Amino acid sequence: MLTQHIGKDACFSVMGIDREKHITVMLQAVWLFEDTLVNLREGNAALGLVPARDPDVLAALEHVEDFWLTYKAAVTNVVSGDDPDQRYFHHLLAGSVELLKRSQLLVVQLKNYHSNEGNVSPYAATAIDLSGRQQMLSQKMAKEYCLIAAGINYEEQQKALKRSLVMFESTAEALKTGNHEYGFLNEVPGIIQDEIDRAMVAYEPIKPIFHAALLDEEVSHDEVLAVAKDNLKVLLGFDNVVKVYVALN
Repeated sequence: MLTQHIGKDACFSVMGIDREKHITVMLQAVWLFEDTLVNLREGNAALGLVPARDPDVLAALEHVEDFWLTYKAAVTNVVSGDDPDQRYFHHLLAGSVELLKRSQLLVVQLKNYHSNEGNVSPYAATAIDLSGRQQMLSQKMAKEYCLIAAGINYEEQQKALKRSLVMFESTAEALKTGNHEYGFLNEVPGIIQDEIDRAMVAYEPIKPIFHAALLDEEVSHDEVLAVAKDNLKVLLGFDNVVKVYVALN
């Protein structure tokens, strides 16, 4: 989620949409991403995390850490404003996709490890993973929309946004109703369904804006502001879904 959070905030800041706010949030995401890597490697008693020992988890973690070093350098230049030709900004955008891929591989290894250790049921592990992916997609869609609005890699970002929308909306339905294809074999608890409903209510105002961007309709400044403002409500909505699943497990 944080990989796309950073890319989204970078885009809105470059567009001049609440620049200082998005820079601040981007720096917070950078700190949280680094802190998460440290906690995964070294453990954190307060969070109930033990140091990583599984070889597959460690290999995936190192794969993320190696790329993060160069990616953070691009973020630093974008934040400082020392990027007159937007070279670092475009490097950041391209890097956000690669960092996401590497981070997703790490998530898979962590999910497999905790399932095998019996720390979490396979059903809960899948549900938490997909709910977390919804958080990531909320940021990815906002980033892709921002790039469309800015006219950056327009057709490529339209295709990416279309894929993200399909995945986000189909996953939300699967999380709520249960779906054998996704690994849901049990009835979804009502409290989870309620949280998903709340998250999707937050999504409703920006859903038509995203879909209109696929139709080459002119993007208005008010629509850009709405996406910049409301995407975080969707993220927080699915964060609550994750928290409830963790509490139930």
